[in-house]
Amino acid sequence: MSDHAQSDLEDDLDWEEWDGKGSFLNHCVAGSIAGIAEHTLMYPFDTVKTHMQCSSCPGQPACPKSVPIQPPGIVQTFRSLATSKGGVSPLRMWRGVHTMFMGCVPAHALYFSSFEVGKKAFGADREGHHFMAAGAAGAISTFFHDSIMAPADTIKQRLQLGYYHGVRDCVKQMLKNEGPFSLYRSFPTTLAMNVPYGFIMVASNESLKKVINPTGEFNLFTSMVSGCGAGAVAASLTTPLDVVKTKLQTQNLGDIRTPPSGSAPTANAPHPNPIVHTPSSSAKNLKIQAAPLRPLHTSPPLFHPNAPPSPCPPTSSSPTYTNGYAAFRAILKEDGFIGLFKGMSPRLITHAPAVAISWTTYEGVKSLISEKGF
Repeated sequence: MSDHAQSDLEDDLDWEEWDGKGSFLNHCVAGSIAGIAEHTLMYPFDTVKTHMQCSSCPGQPACPKSVPIQPPGIVQTFRSLATSKGGVSPLRMWRGVHTMFMGCVPAHALYFSSFEVGKKAFGADREGHHFMAAGAAGAISTFFHDSIMAPADTIKQRLQLGYYHGVRDCVKQMLKNEGPFSLYRSFPTTLAMNVPYGFIMVASNESLKKVINPTGEFNLFTSMVSGCGAGAVAASLTTPLDVVKTKLQTQNLGDIRTPPSGSAPTANAPHPNPIVHTPSSSAKNLKIQAAPLRPLHTSPPLFHPNAPPSPCPPTSSSPTYTNGYAAFRAILKEDGFIGLFKGMSPRLITHAPAVAISWTTYEGVKSLISEKGF
């Protein structure tokens, strides 16, 4: 056997007989750190994007009475979210960020480790540009990533909009009122968006790095520039599917909750049965029902002033939109073609630097770990 063939065989055995040490573990650690850096630093812009995509509250019958339409622009939406009753409330921009800590650590560890395996298996690490091979590795790793992140993203978006008291309350109410499937209702649409996104982003990133830095050595500038370019291209092409995904994940929100008759809400009071205001409700009844509304907690609320005053999970397990196609048709009917591109600006602002931060952090940490001999 030639030395070259023997070297290739040894490399294959390193991956196939991974024993929990060495480079594979390095990829997991570096990927987890990259995920935390990406999602936490760009989270406020993701909050703005979610609110812009839900601004008209389509498909939520009770919502127009409780959630006024959000301002259309990035600056206006950001300003509206960051202030509360005339005061500054910057923490509002970070509501639900802890869901990312719980989801992105295992998701990104699996993403980057499977990417490295796929990259080697498909031959994307060879000299030259291998767009399809790199894209295939990105697509496969995206599937593993989203299998973990889909439920976390659903919870995150509902918290961003001002619903529920926290992650535990959100999960409890979703399971009770909508069933376990509600956590994965957008999963097919998420895959339909993120698999092409992952393919385009990874392929573009790998090619850009080879053009800007042919040596292949880690370089901060190269990683940032290629990451920004790849993130911008992939985000712009997949915005319509992101709007559909958001619509699926946040549908049926807006039902108003009131305390049981003869009781007042307290900090630890259980959630009463929700009441939906219908157009046939009399003005007198609306006034009586709305009078006792206030957040069911004593600490200063992080809810947006335009969001419902208390956690408001859906009243039925029957979703308005059961799949992405139904949501897609509703968007076209209610907002027209332009509705498919709601939140595109903050999405670009989020994903371009997010990809740069994520991949630069990943490559940097991986390089540092390798140099230290871990």
